[in-house]
Amino acid sequence: MEPTEIIARLKALGVPAKRVAEAIGRSPPVASKLLGATGEGRALKAHEIAPLIKLIREYEADTAAPAALSEYVMVDVLPTYAGMGGGGSADEEHEQALVPRRLVEEQLRGRAQDFVLVNARGDSMAPDFEHEDQVLVDKRDRLPTQPGPFVLWDGDGYVIKNLSRSVGRMDVIRVASSNSKYPADELPADSVHILGRPVWYGRRL
Repeated sequence: MEPTEIIARLKALGVPAKRVAEAIGRSPPVASKLLGATGEGRALKAHEIAPLIKLIREYEADTAAPAALSEYVMVDVLPTYAGMGGGGSADEEHEQALVPRRLVEEQLRGRAQDFVLVNARGDSMAPDFEHEDQVLVDKRDRLPTQPGPFVLWDGDGYVIKNLSRSVGRMDVIRVASSNSKYPADELPADSVHILGRPVWYGRRL
């Protein structure tokens, strides 16, 4: 970066003369001359270039942060975990997490409040969902008309299970695990409290 570019960038970023003075180890009046209206009040010295470029990078990072955050939305995190065997409760502190705006608004065509993140535990839904997966749940989709995985409250805690209507009985829902070592169950439809359907998950490598 040329000296004239450095001066122009410092001025464009609105870096105070005091910060410039600290960076180059000089007094604020000297820094003010450096940032003069024409940018020609004082020439840069060779040893001042590196610290001023570093200062510019710091200000650019601070300026870019709000723009970067605008690419995300805040989504509520279920205040515990969703068990894939025994469930977890919702008695902990409220938390939120950043989820890509494009995923929520463009791909899933929703709003942040339409979704909740849950942290999966256990192996009953393996291989579809693994222990410690972070699962994004669409709260708008609570009807098992189309069979598939759902997050539900089973009376003791939240669990992730495969739900489907029992054949020939619309008032009964079949609750099953993906892992065959766990038995399936059939429950009255009015006793199954569905939080929503998983639509995305993040997994640790």
